[in-house]
Amino acid sequence: MPRTASSPASAISTTLAPRVQLHAVEARHDPLATCRVVLHLPLVKETGALPVLAGVLQVATERAPSRQALAEHLDMLYGASLDASVEKIGDHQALVVSLSWPARLGRSDRPLAEGLRLLRSVLTRPLREEGASPDGGPRALRHAIVSQETKNAERALQGLRADRAAYAARALVGGVCRREPYGLDVRGSVQGLQAIDARALAQLHGEIVAQAPVDIWFRGPVTPTRVQELVARDLMWAPRARRPARMPTTVGLASAPARPYRGSLVEDVQQTRLTYAWRGRIGPRHRTFAAAHVLAGWLGGGVSSVLWHVLREEAGLCYDVDAGWRPAKGLLVVQTGVAPAQERRARSRLTQLVRRVLEGDVPQATREAWLAEHVDRLRAIGDHRGAHLAPFRHRRADPGSALGVRAPAVRGHRGGRAHLDAAARHLRSEQ
Repeated sequence: MPRTASSPASAISTTLAPRVQLHAVEARHDPLATCRVVLHLPLVKETGALPVLAGVLQVATERAPSRQALAEHLDMLYGASLDASVEKIGDHQALVVSLSWPARLGRSDRPLAEGLRLLRSVLTRPLREEGASPDGGPRALRHAIVSQETKNAERALQGLRADRAAYAARALVGGVCRREPYGLDVRGSVQGLQAIDARALAQLHGEIVAQAPVDIWFRGPVTPTRVQELVARDLMWAPRARRPARMPTTVGLASAPARPYRGSLVEDVQQTRLTYAWRGRIGPRHRTFAAAHVLAGWLGGGVSSVLWHVLREEAGLCYDVDAGWRPAKGLLVVQTGVAPAQERRARSRLTQLVRRVLEGDVPQATREAWLAEHVDRLRAIGDHRGAHLAPFRHRRADPGSALGVRAPAVRGHRGGRAHLDAAARHLRSEQ
């Protein structure tokens, strides 16, 4: 079979140092290289320090001591794109710093080495205050930058209330998982953000780069063997702890409680958001794991889904409806926006409909059509630039990504009905 633009030539997953893993995929026909450095951390409190640190890393480094200087460095690297963010990966969080740039200049891979060195500088050498620290510890990060990024994080957190769907989902997950790390928000709280100090943030940064378990993801037009050599030389940093921290827990399953969680947020708004969750002990190794993703899409995965067709098109009870699967917790989350006058009818119709689906009361033709459509979407994922990192992501930190369930979902198509029924039986209601 001829190689396509999205077909990887080779791939490796190897250990570079204690708790440092490199996952590299060659993509010969793609001129861009993408490198993501993922530092894994426990999720213990809603401090908001990590989003502020992510913002600080994108502003300036010791080599590029201003936003403009860093932008010029990126331009000189043939228009490279830099990003730093915080992600919640199941029961833990991660600081993610990534760079995309042209990896080759003719036959030379010098741009690749330059990009990796820039990424190391961004990650390990953020701009600090001048002069020695009074107590002999690490110098504080530049106060003006920390102050500005703290304000940016506060505005982003306050702006979440304008996104009613995300705000309602956050409140539901926080209530359902209130005794678990997954119930915490990596964006923190306004009170936590207001307590951030530039010196403490510098200390946190030092602890992260020295001790956090690291995954390095690379995709580009370079052989994995050469990537390993260059990453070891131009990206790896020192000092690293001799015994770094262990990888935090990702998946933490629990059965739904005997009494479902119920909560409400009362605000003066024009639209009511109804948000529900059904919970079951369906982890990445469970035989119905792929079927649970199919079930979520079947219920509310677009305009051809069951809930959209019945609640919106037939009954006219809602503005929108969506369903999604939270793999780290085995949560099926369903949400809809309705007019306050229609709330009671919509609530009753939605719960009845989901209950019918979970009990298997769906025509066979509908099942088969939805399974076929889902498999077609999964097969198309191979055209996505990051698709070939899926086997590593599935095995490592993100077992519930759509890419990670691609193969089992496609293989399980013929036994789809039995697996859908089995997944549905595991789920119990939360509201």
